Amino acid sequence: MACLTLLLALASCSKGEVYYRFHHVQHGKWCRDSLFLFNVDSTSIQPGKPYNLSIELSFNNAYPYQDFWLRVEHNLTVDSAFHVDTLHVRVADELGRWIGSGVGGLHQLSIVYPYVVRPTVRDSTTGYRVTVAHYMDDNPLKGVEKVGIKLVRQ
Repeated sequence: MACLTLLLALASCSKGEVYYRFHHVQHGKWCRDSLFLFNVDSTSIQPGKPYNLSIELSFNNAYPYQDFWLRVEHNLTVDSAFHVDTLHVRVADELGRWIGSGVGGLHQLSIVYPYVVRPTVRDSTTGYRVTVAHYMDDNPLKGVEKVGIKLVRQ
């Protein structure tokens, strides 16, 4: 019975998920000029349908700030150019307690993109792309372990 419950819980967690990938940050030091590119398979996307996009961050206790500035570019909703947004995210509360989930010294935070995306039609050569870079002053930015994105159909 416990195995069946676990199986159902795992299946329900990925419902509607069409893309979920991470890139590891080498040695936990993210350089300002390094951006992470995510190529989303165009066959997994249904153009015109609504999707939720989230930026996934994993960081450790060496991350020195309570907030995070990110630059997100994507071609999910525009025909030729990239749409660019700057996101300001709190990763710790005013007392310094980390927001999100975590075990030991590793923390994970899912940052919901502020807009529902409705992808336009793309051919297989152009594809859908999302890039993520940080806008923090530190270079390199210490304490970031992984950067990812998740795309879920509503």
